[in-house]
Amino acid sequence: MAEQTQGIANKKLLIVAVVLAAIVVVFYNLQISRIRKASKGDTEWILRYTVDRQVGDTLSASDIEAVELDTSFVKGLGRCLTRKERDFAIGRRLNQSVTMRQWVLWSHVTAKEQDNPSAKIKLRMRKYSFPIDPDQSPVENLRDGDRVNVWGMFAVGKKEPKAFLIIENIKVMEVPSRRKITVEVTPEIAGQLANIRTNALGRLWVTVRNPTERGNPSEIHPNLRDMAASPDAMSAGDFD
Repeated sequence: MAEQTQGIANKKLLIVAVVLAAIVVVFYNLQISRIRKASKGDTEWILRYTVDRQVGDTLSASDIEAVELDTSFVKGLGRCLTRKERDFAIGRRLNQSVTMRQWVLWSHVTAKEQDNPSAKIKLRMRKYSFPIDPDQSPVENLRDGDRVNVWGMFAVGKKEPKAFLIIENIKVMEVPSRRKITVEVTPEIAGQLANIRTNALGRLWVTVRNPTERGNPSEIHPNLRDMAASPDAMSAGDFD
């Protein structure tokens, strides 16, 4: 009878030992998991562009990729699309131009009409793009909202060619490339610049104004008004 009682006690002790061992293992694994998580930090997979794309382009699967980043870093990037939202992004049309390795933001693919880039144009003004000489223009310093003066080389009358300040203080809307600029002008000025380009000896170039210099855009230089009124039919006005 004593032996039977001793056996039952031993079984109980064994069960208690097994339970305690299981608890120790679980606690150990939790601690290890907590340590690893603390050392690695929380991460999130977000999308970024693998290529340059222009406003109006439709995103394809190869245009975007998922990148794992620390969550604390992601919070400072804005409203990014995550890997789970990849299917939503594919097939969407961009409402602004983007560059390779730029993060995919919701604002790039979900915008109301009033949020379109064209909504930034003032009333009765127009966007106008023209090629510029990157060797004479400080393109690397140009940003949306900057103001520039436009220059060109012309032979006016029978005089030798020289540089003319065509127009001053026009607003930059976009800088699509090193060789092109988009500005905000009146419809009249847009037409005049188009005509003047065909009369220029080479590409036009720009100089950048200090942002504190206020004032309205000037008119076309008086000596160039005849050129602004009609294009040179013998020239394309776009020289490489």
